[in-house]
Amino acid sequence: MSLASSLATTLALILPLSFPCFSQQRAERTIDEIKTEAIHRAEVGQYPLIGLDAGDVKEAFNSIHTRDKDEWAAGFTGVADRYMNEAKSLEKTDPVKANADYIRAWRLYSFGRWPIPASAGKQRSYEKAIEAFLAHARFWDPPLEIVARGRDAVASYFRELGTDALPLNELKVLLVGNGAAGKTSLVKRMFGDTFDADEPQTHGINIRAQNIKTLQDNEAKLNFWDFGGQEIMHATHQFFLSRRSLYIIVLAGRAGQKGARAAQAIAVGRRDRTSEIRH
Repeated sequence: MSLASSLATTLALILPLSFPCFSQQRAERTIDEIKTEAIHRAEVGQYPLIGLDAGDVKEAFNSIHTRDKDEWAAGFTGVADRYMNEAKSLEKTDPVKANADYIRAWRLYSFGRWPIPASAGKQRSYEKAIEAFLAHARFWDPPLEIVARGRDAVASYFRELGTDALPLNELKVLLVGNGAAGKTSLVKRMFGDTFDADEPQTHGINIRAQNIKTLQDNEAKLNFWDFGGQEIMHATHQFFLSRRSLYIIVLAGRAGQKGARAAQAIAVGRRDRTSEIRH
């Protein structure tokens, strides 16, 4: 599988992974209750509807009246199709707007296939989500096709741009560990925030940036990636673990041997073993 397909598939899955009110454990909720909760989350920018426009969500739900999988998919696909078509028509005349439309379509398609492409309609929405994301990726610099060819190709790409490039001076700091181990509290203390004993658990990934001075008195930026520790999120973590990054492994005393094994696995760079981070 190509890098582009892998990345698109990964990102298309991230958005809808954890939505407790829609899970099978809460199947007793009515479609109206689901609509109310989803629209509220879109309005306040709450996971997993971060980035979705509340108006778009309301429009999609206007055509959804049951919990039928294909009806759900059709509602969100219909709204996403409008942005997808508009994006295609604007690529040459207004690429900035076209890119924004592709992102909007991707997010709607992704939610249309929620939680898994378990029906024909959801499968089509899933495929369209990948198509929309890859269309958006064409606006990246360097392009995906360059990235897919490896580090040397990327280096060559930037060399060909000229000699005016500046060093990035950024460091990726990843905090991983079990749920409720204190990762978010640790990040907050690094930023001078007040400790909150009732800090809610992180769903997904929170990213915060902090500017620092290096020993050479240069400006640099630390990007702190705070990973949610819930077991449902572990499968996605491997796609964000990378070399040349600083890992902070946060363990609670109750983690015992499982926590120690998880720490060892990450410390040696064994990304395929990150699923050992469990309660």
